[in-house]
Amino acid sequence: QFLIGKQAYNRDAYQLAVSAYRKAVALDPNFGAAYAGLAESEADLADAVTGEPAGLTRGLAAAERAIALAPDQPDGYAARGEIRFTFFLDWDGGRADIEKAMAYDPGNISTQLRYSELLAELGLLPEAIVAARKATDADPLSGNAWKALGKWLTLDRQYAAARQALNRARQINPDSINPR
Repeated sequence: QFLIGKQAYNRDAYQLAVSAYRKAVALDPNFGAAYAGLAESEADLADAVTGEPAGLTRGLAAAERAIALAPDQPDGYAARGEIRFTFFLDWDGGRADIEKAMAYDPGNISTQLRYSELLAELGLLPEAIVAARKATDADPLSGNAWKALGKWLTLDRQYAAARQALNRARQINPDSINPR
């Protein structure tokens, strides 16, 4: 169920991801990474699909549970950090969580993408582009990495490079609405 949740999340199928992650934590209530995946999925489902504020609260609670279960793993911190800065505008808390996740695993693609998002939100576009490029270099088949790179390049008015990155994201994940 955990892998189904990851795959669904990477395809922007947030409802399926939430369902799979809920099954994963029901099978193993001590699986921190599954709670981290559930946190991301709940928050993105609420943001992109349902508009339900309670989904953000559930996401934050799942991230807290992930950290409690696996305090030496980056996933829970990365999920909580993104939820904090994206939805609750807690820039300091979000940055602290993302930096802690980066310290645990600097090569983690998911964390690298969140870091790029945080940098972009803070107005540090050149740094955000560097972070997103690190993610595409580390995982050239990550549609989310290409999507983030394309987004930051667009904001930086590098339109030709942005178009290439977003086209790559669409090739990898043609059903996603995000690169469009």
